Amino acid sequence: MIKTFLELKKQYESKEVTMDELKMLHATGVASFANQGISRSNRDCLQCVITFDKLHELIAGITSRTFLSAGVLSTFIEASALGLIPEPEAECITFRDADGSVEIIGTIGSDARVTVDSGDVEAMTSFQVFLRVQH
Repeated sequence: MIKTFLELKKQYESKEVTMDELKMLHATGVASFANQGISRSNRDCLQCVITFDKLHELIAGITSRTFLSAGVLSTFIEASALGLIPEPEAECITFRDADGSVEIIGTIGSDARVTVDSGDVEAMTSFQVFLRVQH
């Protein structure tokens, strides 16, 4: 899923798209879109944000709580089915996808609890496209 989202981003980011292309992006099941209103830079287009929902939700879920252990965090991330691979170390646990485009670092405290600070997450979860307004 991560690879699919990145391919969509590479192909469509900051470009004008048709309504059919926007529907196709949504139909992938990987991303959703939201209309952000008329573009400031191109008044003939609506600015839309394409969001990788599963990754966005995972990041929101892991940065908003403390986990009892690295194992609990690993189970939570594994349940997302995004294919992130854990790399445990002494004071942290890092999760990456196979291509290294997503990195999540959990800090292990002296009590074995794990927290993930939003600054310890490197991941692209959205991009913008422009939908030309039909007159």
